[in-house]
Amino acid sequence: MVENNLKSFRRMTKTASVTNVEKDRFSIRCEICFQPFHIRKRLPKLLPCEHNFCEQCIFSLCCHQQYYLLDSINCPTCRTEFNTSAALAATTNYRLCQLLETVQQQQVGTTNDANITVIHVSDNNCSTRNRSARLHSWQRNPRSLSNPKRCQLMQCTDCSRKMNEKKCRKEVRFCEGCFNTKKDDDDCLRVICLKCCVDRHNGHKLVTLSELENEHQKLINDLRSLQQSIQKTNKWIEISLKVLTEDSMISATDCVALCKAKQNLRNECEADMRFALSVLENAGTTPLSPTALQRMRQHQYHNSARLHKLLHFIEVSVEIFVEA
Repeated sequence: MVENNLKSFRRMTKTASVTNVEKDRFSIRCEICFQPFHIRKRLPKLLPCEHNFCEQCIFSLCCHQQYYLLDSINCPTCRTEFNTSAALAATTNYRLCQLLETVQQQQVGTTNDANITVIHVSDNNCSTRNRSARLHSWQRNPRSLSNPKRCQLMQCTDCSRKMNEKKCRKEVRFCEGCFNTKKDDDDCLRVICLKCCVDRHNGHKLVTLSELENEHQKLINDLRSLQQSIQKTNKWIEISLKVLTEDSMISATDCVALCKAKQNLRNECEADMRFALSVLENAGTTPLSPTALQRMRQHQYHNSARLHKLLHFIEVSVEIFVEA
């Protein structure tokens, strides 16, 4: 059944009309997590074997393989083997994205209350998002997010209009289609007023400030849990390394080199985590953009995978010497 669905899926990306895509949009999903692809939140990535999976699942699969000291993965569908670097560099299936985007634009205004849809309003000036009026989170010193006075400092990226103090939470929007790109500054949140939503971002995917704050807080909670997991991993590394050194299973030179590598990796991971949490939990930091949150999350989970890889290497070394 999976194979038949994938064949139908690939034919759809090449020849299907928009009507057919709209009809089967809920069946176009990642075959690992079974979540539907999305042009902003869940991009379809095309492996060399031409099977599509979401970027998050490919990243998790590669981290799992690296934990076991493996440099390759097998396609979950056809079992074709690829190098992990090739999998991580998988290209986006832009043909499918174009079809999905067309369907989403037809349905805008009916699936999200934050969207503003105005008939016959031109959308010809999104390039003004690069103006100098930007909300830079690390160059401001406002109070906490709950303090409405900090809304006075918020300006529309397009027209530079300051947000009304009492209505800023209702009026502020973030345009995913225009601002959620990797070429934008990671520490810069660009917001727009309702007037510019109508005049320049009609039909785009718009996100409220509350939704951005929820995603921001979710990452904080996830990193706190990951921090505890990393601490447990470090303890197991210490225990396994102690067994390896006390029983003289390796030479003194190798022992010193391994201990140094362990300490350097531990210091790096802990410093990265402290810095990330200090930025996220800073009372003066506005919610980061979805792209910035995603990159920060991937970096921390990559550090965790490196620690697990070191732990696995030490445990395998102990088993080899015990069996010998």
